[in-house]
Amino acid sequence: MDPKTLLYYSSHAQEAFEKYESAKGGIEKYFKQSFPQKGLILDIGTGSGRDVRHLIKEGHEAYGLEPSDELRTLTIQKYPELAQRILKGFLPDGLSSVDKKFDGVICSAVLMHIPKEHIFDSIFSIKRILKKDGRVLISIPIDRKHLDEERRDEKKRLFTDITAEYLELLFERIGFKTLQKWTDKDSLRRKDISWATLLFQLVDVSKSRPIDQIESVLNRDKKVATYKLALFRALCEISMTSFQRVRWFPGGTVGVPLQDVCEKWIYYYWPLIETPSFIPQIQGEHESCTKPIAFRELLANLIAHYSNSGGLPAFTVDLRKKNISSEIKPLLKKLNTRLKNTITKGPVTYAGGSLSTGRLFEYDPENQQIILDADIWKEISLMSHRILDALILRWAELTAKLSKDIISPSKVIDLLLVNPLPEREVSLARSIYRNLQRVECVWSGKTIEKFDIDHVIPFSFWRNNDLWNLMPSQPRLNLQKKDKLPSHSLLIRRKDSIIYYWQILRKESEPRFDFEAGKILGGDKLYHPNWELPLFSALAEAVEVTALQRGCERWEFK
Repeated sequence: MDPKTLLYYSSHAQEAFEKYESAKGGIEKYFKQSFPQKGLILDIGTGSGRDVRHLIKEGHEAYGLEPSDELRTLTIQKYPELAQRILKGFLPDGLSSVDKKFDGVICSAVLMHIPKEHIFDSIFSIKRILKKDGRVLISIPIDRKHLDEERRDEKKRLFTDITAEYLELLFERIGFKTLQKWTDKDSLRRKDISWATLLFQLVDVSKSRPIDQIESVLNRDKKVATYKLALFRALCEISMTSFQRVRWFPGGTVGVPLQDVCEKWIYYYWPLIETPSFIPQIQGEHESCTKPIAFRELLANLIAHYSNSGGLPAFTVDLRKKNISSEIKPLLKKLNTRLKNTITKGPVTYAGGSLSTGRLFEYDPENQQIILDADIWKEISLMSHRILDALILRWAELTAKLSKDIISPSKVIDLLLVNPLPEREVSLARSIYRNLQRVECVWSGKTIEKFDIDHVIPFSFWRNNDLWNLMPSQPRLNLQKKDKLPSHSLLIRRKDSIIYYWQILRKESEPRFDFEAGKILGGDKLYHPNWELPLFSALAEAVEVTALQRGCERWEFK
């Protein structure tokens, strides 16, 4: 829990207790619907124990966790029968007093007081204490007003900027389904505050999900160019590897940075344009045509510049290190402008427009974001690894058709799978570690003379050579781990070692490290003064999301 918020509740325990007791018509009105079977229920952030008492009256065996010693003492003094039921505890990592598995968890007006970088850890902690098919009932304020730049009210309480749609995605990503959502007025009768209440159930996420609207565009939308496929591919990859860059809005929409899509398009189209054989990407395009794809010439010029100096990998490293030469900067600026124009006036405008479902996207020119419905984004996020395979195949088949079958689909697939930084392109991390006086294995902690570079998230899942993902490992352990993801407990145990190597990598290559870490953190740079903790939280979240979506085997070293 946020320390300043906890300090307020501890120093104003009597006032907080009385407010909790006076609330009428709060989350308790959903208890019978949410927990129809009598069971073991935990109320996290129990306050005065009001909801615990209500649950007991309904026949449940209920317990509460409260981080404030002062508030917990007041509650037990007023209700001695709760002495063994109200325990000290808090999210994300203060659940050591919990030694049971619960049928249900209540988390009312709690997540809003937790820093955003700890939200995923908090949800994951809730999952760990739930039984199979367990349910979670959560309430958060809707668009809290009158907050300062740090999102604190006049009492210095933190109100993290999270929406109901964002919570749905986080819960569904780690194995829950949404059962119900409600919107209510404030139980303390405050006129400018309303609440969203959500009910989740832990389920098997391997079951298929409906993505009819997306499938309609991919299968039936008219395609005279590869642009729609390129847009969906970019959205899928962003949802997997840099989902924190997406902005969630209270109206049930999300915004994806257009620049991130442009960067992906450069990576996708580079190999297609670089190859000696002309590969058309729009209907009627050929070598001497007057209307090629809008950005072909500019991208070809960029490719020519790097043709004798490392190609796409060299450009990618220069971009991430902010080392683009002054000679190339104007060209790259023109290319990005052309790409933005192509994307916004092409697939963003027309995707879904020919179907009964209607357009899927809008464009926000002021903030340069692609806007789409939060439900569509959740489907993309949950199914991206499956959609991507189909996208690559459809792109290859469409290209073959545009070439009148001169170009084979298999050749196009090979080009579409070219990675901007190949799997073995880990030379920078290797050279940095090699120059250290002492190298210890990130997983075992043992000093090693020879080491392999291990991808924390295997390259086969993310195709990612970002510096934060590259760690020194004993060769035999690297071989054991191979295409497995580290267990959550192993990540936590080796947290200090991972952060130690991050600090070294950043010291030696700050622009590139910040560029790559910013993608997974959701910004353009490491804006947080204590960047290590948010970055580790983002890594842990990414590992769990990947494990659940891909059904990956986990690796443990003891």
